[in-house]
Amino acid sequence: MREGRVGLAFSLDLEDGAFADAASLWPEIRRWIAAHDPWLIAPFLKESERLFEGLLKQDPLRASSFAQELVAYLVRLRARPYYARAARIARAVWDALQDDPKAACWVFTLPERYPRLRALREELSKVGLDKAAGQC
Repeated sequence: MREGRVGLAFSLDLEDGAFADAASLWPEIRRWIAAHDPWLIAPFLKESERLFEGLLKQDPLRASSFAQELVAYLVRLRARPYYARAARIARAVWDALQDDPKAACWVFTLPERYPRLRALREELSKVGLDKAAGQC
């Protein structure tokens, strides 16, 4: 099964610390998930968070780009635990890119993009992303 090989290669790249290679496989994994069921991301959540953390250390700008997609995916799952994960990821991006605020200002547009999601706003507030929008 092609998806199985891609998933295995993705996992092996993460184990080897080849985060750029793993990131290049993510679009194919995302397409496979989208073609089947959005909830299939669950097995890849831990791995995608590991990818994000690795990219954040090696290439913060690429991590920010990946985080935007990952946060949007988590928010679409419409559950508070996923909102909390999304908020933590957004905060990590902001912390890593405070010197380049234009690269990280997308984190402050989350409440505007999802105005009806009170639980998401609460989770963003818990990690301190509700007051710093003026820094963009």
